[in-house]
Amino acid sequence: MKALLIKDWKILIRCLKLYFFILLCYAPLGALGKDIGFAQIFPIFLGAVLPVSTLGYDERAHWDPYAVTLPLSRKDIVLSKYVMGLAITAAVAIYTLAANLLIPAVILRTAVSVPALAASILLFAAIAIIFMDINLPFMYLLGTEKGRLVYMASLVLVIVISGLLPEISHSALGLSLDTARLSLAMTAAAIPLTAGSAALSLCIYRKKELAA
Repeated sequence: MKALLIKDWKILIRCLKLYFFILLCYAPLGALGKDIGFAQIFPIFLGAVLPVSTLGYDERAHWDPYAVTLPLSRKDIVLSKYVMGLAITAAVAIYTLAANLLIPAVILRTAVSVPALAASILLFAAIAIIFMDINLPFMYLLGTEKGRLVYMASLVLVIVISGLLPEISHSALGLSLDTARLSLAMTAAAIPLTAGSAALSLCIYRKKELAA
């Protein structure tokens, strides 16, 4: 699996430089504003999209028929996408937390509620992972071109869910018990959903004919 993760990482570095530029710059820039809610959502959500993007590159390069001839199991091929998505989402969440704590304190000289900020970032990280969990099985089943319909529908769903949580946009003002409980509930839900999504993707991929 390590080789697969390195392969995907190299694809991201070479083909998706703009994504990394946004990830690196957007959270600090957003932290300079009074409302840091969107700055929390966008980089974290973008990180969870990257495994779906690498699938598109794999498909166009006809990687899968070649990959199954290598000493790689189909399980490793599928699980590497989930591991990458979880790792990037966690890394971006930590980076966003640090940026939104340090920049207001150092530049704006304002205090930020650490529990509130952590709760909101945890919530959006869980939503981003659930978005990945929904999309990857459909991408394996339908391919990235046909799977775009599911991608767009789930994207709208995520936007609607985020819109129903307006208090998160003002999380730096103080911690709401509802927000804290919701973030924990979403995180708890994301764990079995990720396991189920990975199992479903693996089932689909094992039955897939990958003739060159």
